[in-house]
This record gives sequence, structure tokens and C-alpha cells, in this order.
Amino acid sequence: MMMIIDRVIYLMKSMIAKYIYQVFVVLVVHSYLFVFQPWFTRESFRSMAAWIAWYIFFCSYFTLSAFQVQAGYPRLSSDSIILRTYGYITYGVYLGYLAVPFLWELEVLLNWVCTETTLTLDYWVKYSDIKAYLFKLKCWQTTYESAYYLGEKQPAYMKYGIGGLLVLGLILIIWFPLLFMSVVTTNSIPNPPTGFTCSLSLTGLEPMVKVKVAQMPEGLTDEELAELKKQVKPNSDRNGSFFSNYTEFVEKFKATDIVKLDIYSDSNTLWEVSPAAVNHLMKVLETDSKEPGFNLTMRFEWTIQRNPDSTTADKIVTGYTDIDVLSADDKVNIDRTNSFVGREALLDMIKTCDTETKLKVDVLVPTFLLAKESGLSTHVDLFPNTIVDKKVKINEKNVKNMDVVLQHDQVSDQTVCRVWDGYYWSMNQTSEFITPFYNPVQFVSNPYPNKVQFYIFSDRIVSSQYQLIASYGIIGLYISVVLVIFKFVRLALADSSTRIIFQEMPCPDLIMTLVTSTEMVRAQGEFVLEQVLFRKLLLLYRSPETLIVWTGRHRRLKEE
Repeated sequence: MMMIIDRVIYLMKSMIAKYIYQVFVVLVVHSYLFVFQPWFTRESFRSMAAWIAWYIFFCSYFTLSAFQVQAGYPRLSSDSIILRTYGYITYGVYLGYLAVPFLWELEVLLNWVCTETTLTLDYWVKYSDIKAYLFKLKCWQTTYESAYYLGEKQPAYMKYGIGGLLVLGLILIIWFPLLFMSVVTTNSIPNPPTGFTCSLSLTGLEPMVKVKVAQMPEGLTDEELAELKKQVKPNSDRNGSFFSNYTEFVEKFKATDIVKLDIYSDSNTLWEVSPAAVNHLMKVLETDSKEPGFNLTMRFEWTIQRNPDSTTADKIVTGYTDIDVLSADDKVNIDRTNSFVGREALLDMIKTCDTETKLKVDVLVPTFLLAKESGLSTHVDLFPNTIVDKKVKINEKNVKNMDVVLQHDQVSDQTVCRVWDGYYWSMNQTSEFITPFYNPVQFVSNPYPNKVQFYIFSDRIVSSQYQLIASYGIIGLYISVVLVIFKFVRLALADSSTRIIFQEMPCPDLIMTLVTSTEMVRAQGEFVLEQVLFRKLLLLYRSPETLIVWTGRHRRLKEE
């Protein structure tokens, strides 16, 4: 704001305003630095290096402004020091000035607002653009084109230096999304599970089995990961390349990303179901499953909790699998497998409160669970399934077989009050464990408790420093970065042949003199002459023949 105010005063040529503004700024800066700022922050001026540097900068500004007040403003507004010489330094500085967003546009608008002229804003912008382009053209001719010899080849440092860097830059821009995502994947951080809950339920009823694990074990060790790979690899090589993805899937994860969960699978809660709900369930189970409208399934659900250091990752991911409850003599095609839960066996257990019978539940509970960064959790098959009679037979190591048992805590001493007295369910894995079961908690009274084994694969997440860009994905990065840069490059290079008449002026000195003359007559108040000269400038740019005459023949080479 101070720069804008100072520029306005300069354009208005008001020395009184400059003097008043100078005194006001000096008072404000000294009051702020030596009175208000120490009083609010309780810090002395000498103890703050930033304040001292800021004060030194303003002292330099005050000194130059004082010299300007003493010398006065020039009657004719001349160009800045940068625009008076032509060379590498001034050319680079001016390009940097033009690269600052809206700085050139702000200068043009301020000049038009504060200068008496006959030109409209549209003409003023054209006039300023011509002046800026002629300066860049003159710098380019002075520093580069005047060094040419006739028939001289382009030097190697230009071809392999500038050209090579541009080629390398374009290649990096094209490959940027892939390179960036590769770096993000390499620098991803673990996102281990902090909690696990699983449940087994019938359609529309409270869970029969509900197991919750609050204290999660640490990730696998390198030795345990090697053992898991040893278990998976022979199966993946058994049928050639068709099953090669099993090993590739495990290779994507590090040992700390995989958690082996060996848990005891007695339900943590009683089966909370009302008598009315039990009667309704028995009515449904007594209905022939071949009749239309029969739809009863057993569902296994799991929930994995995490505490990710990311805004894009979900804290909780869930997944489920289910199979139908059918009669053994039903000829019903089941999706993906023909396994089912026996309707008659389940009905007998509920009717008679049978705690001895084991209900077979096969191909329902998966072994390998994938906790993705976001979305639903899924299960993964790491062992090959077989095809029998054109039907897929699930490998028991991928989706385990279970026995589900209804249990009741029988108390011999009836005088003891048990507030949790009731029925609960348990499930027990009957399929072979992938690796030996181990749980530090041992039961003395029951050496063979119900137990189940899971492997949880948790996707890594992007570290916080890459989250914003990585959230776009590869396609988003291509659209937002590569295509945008491509548009700017194409706009700069396209239709360059139509600009030859303006870019290849051998000697723009006469046109630059015309621009300077327009400024001088404007400053002297000769507005009719200003308009005449500007129209002559427009005529030059509208007439290629006249422009060729004014700018001379082709550039002079050294030997000429």
C-alpha cells in the first residue's frame, strides 16, 4: 500500500503531498516500533532482530525519500534506470518484474488513472504493451543476435545446455505424476490396526458371537513374514503364472503392516434375543427353504480400527461375508460356492437348547483380511482355489471351516447368584491353521478352548507432507499439472509464424523514438499531438509495408 501511495504522489507531481506523506510515515513507523510494539509484546526493541532489520530497511527508504523531496520531481516522467540500458542484467530483471502477478497491470492502471491523457484505457494498455515489447526486443538484439557471424552454427552450449535442459524439463513434467506417486509409495508410513471386532449373526437378529480385541499385537517379525511367504509360495507356483499374484500381494507389504491375530472365540456377550424373536426365528427355520420368499443368511462381519496420521484414511473399515441357511436336500445354486448352514441342525439347537451339537459353518469366515486406506475392508485369497465340476471350491486356508456351538454356564451351586446367567455362542476353527496358534493367555481348566486365527494386511498411508498432492491421484495430477503446463507451453509456441513481423524487427529504434515522443508531448500538455503520434503508431502496426520501412532491413551481421 505504501508503494502504491508513493507511486500515485509521484505521478501527480505533488511535492506538498510527498512531504506530508514522508512526515506521516516517519511518525507512524517510529511510534509503532518504539512505543506500541514493545508495550504489547513486552519485548525491547534491541532484543528483536527482525524489528532491527525492518527499521534499517525503513531508514534506507526514508533517506532516499528525503533526497527525492530535496531534489523535487522531474517535470517530464522519464523511464526507470532499468529501462534506460539494454543488456543481460536489465533483461533478466525486467522479465522477473513481469513475472510478478499483477504488478505490471497495476502499474499500467495507476499510470492511466494519474496521468492526463487523451487515450482510453484500451489504447493505454496497447501503448504500454508496445513499449514493454520493444524494450525486450532491443535487449534481445543487443545481447544475443548481434553476436552472430554469417553461416555460423549454433554453439554446443546453446544446443546441449539450454536445449538439453528444456528437453529434460519436458520429460520431467510428463513423468511427474508417476515419479511423485512412486516417491509417495516409497515414503509411506505404517497404519497398523489398533482394534478388531468380529461378529456372527443371523438375518435381522442380534449377533450370536461377538468377539472384541482391544489390545492388538505388534506386526509380524521378519522371520514370521518369511514363514508366511514360504507357506504361500509353493501354492502360488503350483499352477504356473495364474497364481503368481498371491506371492506378489504379500510382497507389497512389510512385516510391520501384517498383524497375526490368534484369539479365543467365545462370545464376549450373551445372546441378547427376546422370546418373540426366538419364536419368529423358529417359524422361519420350520419353513421349507424351497418355498418362495425364504431368505435367511448367516453373516460374518468384521471391523478394524486404526489411528491414521492422515486426513484421507478412514479410522474404521468394515467388511462382511455371508452364506445361506438351507436344507440339505435343497438344490440351490449358491454364489461362489455350494456351502451352506444346515437349517434343520440350527433349528434343533435353538428348540432344544442343545449345547452338545456343533453346527458346521463352512466357507464363511475368511483368514486374510485387507484393511484398505479407505472404503470397505475385503478378504484376500492367498491360496489357490480348485475348480470341480465347473464350480469353484474354496480353499480352507482362505476361508476357514468353523463349528458354532450354543453354550450355557452350568452352575452346580444354585445358591450362587450369576447375573450373567444365560446362553451364548462360540465358534471354533476346524480348518488347519496357517501357522501355529499362539496366545499368551492360557486356560488351565480348558486346555482346548475355542479359537480362530486371522491375518490383517493394513495398507500404508501417505505421510502428511505429501497428503495434499497425493489426494489428487495420478489422473488428477495429469489433469491439474501436466495438462495445465502443456496449455501454457502450447500457447507460447503456437502461431509463432503470425508474430514474425513484430518479433523480427531488425532495428526498432525509430518506433522506440516515436513512443518516447508520445510521452514527451503528453507531459507538455500537447494532447492533440499526442493523439496524432499514437495514431501514427497504430498505423505502423497495421501496415506491414510501413513497418518494414521504419525498422530497416535484416539485422546486420558482424562481418558486414
